[in-house]
Amino acid sequence: MLSKNPLEPQRELASAEDAAQALRLAIIAELDAINLYRQLATAVKDDRVRRVLEDVTNEERTHFGEFLSLLKELDPQQAKELEAGAKEVAELLGQRPSDPGEQAKAQQTPDLKGVSDAFLRALQDSRRLRAVIPLVGLGPGAIAAPRGSVTDDDVVRSSADVIPLARLSVDFSVPQEELEYYRRLGVPAAPSSALRAATRLGLAEDSLIFSALSSAAQAKASGDWSGPGSFTRLLSQALAKLSSQGPFALVLSPADRAYLASVIDQAGVDELQRASRLVDKVVVSGGVPSGSALLLSYSPDCVDLVVGTDGQVDYLGLQGGEHRFTAWETLAVRAKAPSCVALIARA
Repeated sequence: MLSKNPLEPQRELASAEDAAQALRLAIIAELDAINLYRQLATAVKDDRVRRVLEDVTNEERTHFGEFLSLLKELDPQQAKELEAGAKEVAELLGQRPSDPGEQAKAQQTPDLKGVSDAFLRALQDSRRLRAVIPLVGLGPGAIAAPRGSVTDDDVVRSSADVIPLARLSVDFSVPQEELEYYRRLGVPAAPSSALRAATRLGLAEDSLIFSALSSAAQAKASGDWSGPGSFTRLLSQALAKLSSQGPFALVLSPADRAYLASVIDQAGVDELQRASRLVDKVVVSGGVPSGSALLLSYSPDCVDLVVGTDGQVDYLGLQGGEHRFTAWETLAVRAKAPSCVALIARA
């Protein structure tokens, strides 16, 4: 402990200056933690342990940036001093001052930047649920957002509680020989490890969204899906329970899509076609567990996805002939009106 919690002995809410003082102590602690975990990572031989320590180090770096951004908001004078210091250093070095994100990009060679670009393209393709979830961008440094829950009484009220942004991350590496291969061919780098890591991060995002919305779902329906018309009846029941005029989306796993497509009536119409007529969109994602389908109204007053840092790729350096990267994002799912979401389970 660097000091006693400055907020503990107080009975009144802390002022902005008190919070700024606490943040300065938190920043000192984060810097100390970064150095400690980095030293531990370089001291161990076990690759598994080192990967964990490096991941923790990156998380602490993120926390440092979040605290620093918040400190700038709470202490305008401190923000001016930081800006003045950055300009002075840039002048002494003969450089133009830039933000940390621009500096990190500037350190990457064209080959490394090509890896980042390939990752981000693959990540965009693998995010299936973003096709129907409204997005709210807060920008890097955001750590929380208003929950925005709506209560429908005589007066429509919105909750002022906050929801923290979750951090999703994935690490990957690219051998130097592979980058040289792309360079010799004169084609953009598209390492399979980067593409696979992007898919994994996209699936993790879809899984987070599905888990949050299914937990919040107010309407539930369960039954057999094996007979013609059985799933469509459950879908109709769920639609009748939703307090929204739409538009509506049906979210399925790949296995359930295939299963519903195999249930065919005597007229030759499969169950997936029949169910698709009741909704505006059908979204299929590997981040959705089989045996569960999600029905939701994707109107902004019902659900949305709050995004802080959106798909950032950080270069960690060259280790053992491999270029190591970490990619991460921060986000939170807001089910503002749980009455707009229904979960359909297979019994």
